[in-house]
Amino acid sequence: MADAVKAIGSAYLWSRLTELLAGEVAFDQAAVFRYVEHLPPERVYDAQPGPERDRLHLTLLRAAYPISPYINKVIWAGGADDFYHINDVAPDEFTETEYYRVYYSEKHVEDDGLFFTRIDQSLSIGLVIERQLPSTPFSKVELAKLHKLAPLVSALTRQHSQGLKTVSKVAKISSANRISEQMTGAFMRFGSKVLTEREREIAGLILRGHSSKAAARELNIAPETERVHRKRIYSKLGISSHADLFWMFIESFSYFDPDSTEDPLQEYLRLRRARAS
Repeated sequence: MADAVKAIGSAYLWSRLTELLAGEVAFDQAAVFRYVEHLPPERVYDAQPGPERDRLHLTLLRAAYPISPYINKVIWAGGADDFYHINDVAPDEFTETEYYRVYYSEKHVEDDGLFFTRIDQSLSIGLVIERQLPSTPFSKVELAKLHKLAPLVSALTRQHSQGLKTVSKVAKISSANRISEQMTGAFMRFGSKVLTEREREIAGLILRGHSSKAAARELNIAPETERVHRKRIYSKLGISSHADLFWMFIESFSYFDPDSTEDPLQEYLRLRRARAS
């Protein structure tokens, strides 16, 4: 703890902090992300950097982060400072989601969690710890200990992060981040001219991996009603599964114009129908 406190404000804080945490609960990998408003996450630390970790981060930026459980249930939802286990935020049938298939499973993770600290309304910091296969999941005792460590992590993170907001605002955004910022805009506009407002809400929940029952619970409607809307969405778009919807979103991104208010899905469907005829 003394080493972590001494490292506040230096480049060594994150490595000292992860060493402190690993001394309490064992894990295999750690990374720190900075979140500014609805921009894509910026990775500021990786315990084991390398080409494979860079490839995974690029996948997160280009396709996966708008449907990340942590981003949707904690960062963008205004979550409080705490430790969040993946089971706290993941939708039911998580292993069946496209987020799991294209990103999470690629990390070969057995279990993970997020230490979350909100610096202010626009800036947050997340420290992710992972147990990779063939490790065992965190036990109840270990999860309780991680929750008890959360206030310490937040205090050190907050003290270290003074002034980071200004740095983030003026820093140049990399080409990957520019793509990802546009991805957020495309996600927000997806289906705006093709689907009803309720159908768009349900489509967003489907993209995040929610089952009919979970989506109905989120929207406070009957599961039967949700299934009717889901059937209409699939019928309108000519698809049959949440995987089809995910890849339709990814493919429609090429028609997204950040300087326009148009729905990228509308243009994608128009051209697809033109090719079919």
